[in-house]
Amino acid sequence: MLDVMMGNKKILVVDDERDIRIFVSTVVETLGFEAIAANDGAQALEKASSNPPALVILDVMMPRIDDGIQTYQQFKTNPKLSHIPIIILSAIARKTFLHSIRMLSPRQGSEVQG
Repeated sequence: MLDVMMGNKKILVVDDERDIRIFVSTVVETLGFEAIAANDGAQALEKASSNPPALVILDVMMPRIDDGIQTYQQFKTNPKLSHIPIIILSAIARKTFLHSIRMLSPRQGSEVQG
């Protein structure tokens, strides 16, 4: 169940591109939610651990070792964060995106639809 049903209206927006972060955060706020921004996976995990959001909107392609796929895996393997739903956002081609998603271990317990 989404924490938003329980009154948690925080949505964590994770993207390395400042303009995309601002755009998505603006949409989230326009819909009545509180946007919390993070510019990489490490910052996202830190913010989610200290103040868990109801939802994460995560860019799948970010530079550095903590890209979106690895960040997703870290969320889903952390018992304190694994319940948080994640929407993966990307501007990459569908074929490239699906290839990246296949790198996720099937044991994560989450189904990815393409």
